[in-house]
This record gives sequence, C-alpha cells and structure tokens, in this order.
Amino acid sequence: MKGILLTQDTFDVIIKNGTLQTGDTDEQNAQIIILAEQGEFKEHPLLGVGLTKFLKSVGREREIVRAIRIQLALDGIKNPEISFNEGKLQIQLCDK
Repeated sequence: MKGILLTQDTFDVIIKNGTLQTGDTDEQNAQIIILAEQGEFKEHPLLGVGLTKFLKSVGREREIVRAIRIQLALDGIKNPEISFNEGKLQIQLCDK
C-alpha cells in the first residue's frame, strides 16, 4: 500500500525538501499494528497486538504468532512468515 512514510524509531513524518515522503507503507503499518495496544485506534478499537505485554513472558511464542497473524490479516496482510530465532521475533511480509 502506498502512503506517507514515517521514521522507524519514533514514527515521525518524513519530510524532505518541504515535501512529505510517500512510498510502500506495508512494513510500517505492520510494525505499528504489532506495537499498538487494542483501543489505540479509535476507528478500529480491536486492532493491535500490544507486543509489549509479552516482553517478560516465557513460552508464549504460539500465542504471539497467532495474535500477530490475526491482527495483520485485519489490515489485509495475509500469510506473513513469523518465526523466533534465538528469542528474537522475525516477520517477513508476503504480498497482499
């Protein structure tokens, strides 16, 4: 999906030469959905994984993967490749 690009760390709008930068926003949208808690999007209150609530959990990988799949599907992202490698979450988005 094409849209306004945001910085990865602070989600600030990227402006170059006085112009909003646009481009493919699938990855940033997925990142925002995964980090957001449910209720943060007023238009879609059930959207959001809330990954931070899983930070200190152990053995909940299947629950995390399921939550991510469900929430990304709500944004039209189908069949993302989700895995854990040495405790780090890795997500590869597939075509919509």
